[in-house]
Formats: sequence, C-alpha cells, structure tokens
Amino acid sequence: MHFWTLVEFVLEPTDFGTRLTVAESGFDKVPEPRRTNVMRDNDGGWAQQVNNIRAHVEG
Repeated sequence: MHFWTLVEFVLEPTDFGTRLTVAESGFDKVPEPRRTNVMRDNDGGWAQQVNNIRAHVEG
C-alpha cells in the first residue's frame, strides 16, 4: 500500500547565498505502526538529496 506525501521546496535569499528548505507533510495518513519507519526512511533520502543539490551548486 502506498501513501502520498506533499514535498515543498522553499528558496530564500540570505547574506551568504540561498537557503533551501525541504518540508514533507502528509505522514498523518500513514498507519501509526508504519509511520515512524516511513518518516525515518524519507528523512534519510532527503538528507542525501540535499547533499547532492549542495554538491551540484558548489561544484
């Protein structure tokens, strides 16, 4: 069974460049027994993707 989430990307100018904020919502639709694992798995994936974006921008 698959559960959809909403991912929002916000770009904000800072004194040193641009801040990227990634926020994912919709986990309340995931059954409680699976919710923690789904959130943890997604968090790890987004951390890797943000690192990929950083490497691309700084590279």
